[in-house]
Amino acid sequence: MSDPAGAYDEFLKKRAYSEKTIKSYKSVFINYIEFLKNYNESLKTANDRIMQEWLIRTTVSHNTEIRYLSLISSVLDEMFETGDIDENFAKRLIDKKLKLKRGKAGKRLPIALDKNEFELLMAEIEKDNVLPRIKVTVLLLVGCGLRVSEYCELAAKDVYLDAEHPYLRVIGKGDKEREIPIPDELLVVLGQHEATLPTLNGLFVGVERNGELVAYTPSGVFKMIQKIMRSAGIVKRRMSPHVLRHTYATRQLQAGVPIATLRMWMGHSSIATTMIYESSVIARGSVRPKL
Repeated sequence: MSDPAGAYDEFLKKRAYSEKTIKSYKSVFINYIEFLKNYNESLKTANDRIMQEWLIRTTVSHNTEIRYLSLISSVLDEMFETGDIDENFAKRLIDKKLKLKRGKAGKRLPIALDKNEFELLMAEIEKDNVLPRIKVTVLLLVGCGLRVSEYCELAAKDVYLDAEHPYLRVIGKGDKEREIPIPDELLVVLGQHEATLPTLNGLFVGVERNGELVAYTPSGVFKMIQKIMRSAGIVKRRMSPHVLRHTYATRQLQAGVPIATLRMWMGHSSIATTMIYESSVIARGSVRPKL
């Protein structure tokens, strides 16, 4: 396959996915292809060991790992049918991970930054060598609890800094629209960033090319957050944008935000999902036991 990205475009078009889904799936696929290049491998020569290493490097959840594997597996299925590969090893990995999932006793508490780690991160983004757009990225993720896909697609017209109570308007999972209040501490930085935008009809954050902002990819944001967390001296089992979303949720509960309100801000379809963070806050010591 001389042009994997182009071939994958055609593969996705056959399935009549939405533009948003195509963009997301292609980002994952290209990330995998770029990873294979580091090993001088290709779709034809890669094996399950290399794919497992890729999954570890992406630092995503167990459910997301299965989804990523399914995306790659659908491509390998076609290659198997055409005789380009002898085995679709992604299917074997999916089976293993599904068995592991079934064997789990229950959900783990979400991974979030503690107070000290949060302060380390805030100090890191204030350093002179940190680009302003990286600082804005971190603040939007940890200060507004955005999903990485919501952040990548955030439009300048949906950032209401001059409202009586400033807020963001985002389209989340299931095409559901919600409004998220912006903390007062973010207003100056976001206002300064807005003043530098080439146009208020485009993205709020991105990489400028030829006078326009080009959107970050989810995988690009993953790499950015991992790098800034490492630079800050933070070491977690997972180092990803979703850790910042988890951090946002726990900090809001610690600040006394009602769980029903937080559910709306987070865009959760069920309050049971939001209550996981309540368990996390209690476990971390908001209430101390007595001897």
